[in-house]
Amino acid sequence: MEKCACCFVDQIDGFDGWEDYKLFLKKIDQLISENILTEIPIDIKYQKEANFFTTGKWFKCTKCGKCWRLVEPDPPLRGLWVPLPKHIKPLPNRKYRWK
Repeated sequence: MEKCACCFVDQIDGFDGWEDYKLFLKKIDQLISENILTEIPIDIKYQKEANFFTTGKWFKCTKCGKCWRLVEPDPPLRGLWVPLPKHIKPLPNRKYRWK
């Protein structure tokens, strides 16, 4: 079975430096411009999970519906590109209203 375009890599558990991360961002920008990925709001209710899921940015594939999390490197952490766990349900495409 052929993978969806958003699944060009299964996941990244650490970038090999800033240049590697910048190259990866170019790929993400390309997928956004091709309407394959769209950035989605992070649901703040997941802050209770040790602030784990609310760092970085979330993206959703417009083709297969898979949701991804991108975290930029912040030494000594090397950054991430990982699928969101299945129990995480992204908000509909709308903006937050901060109180």
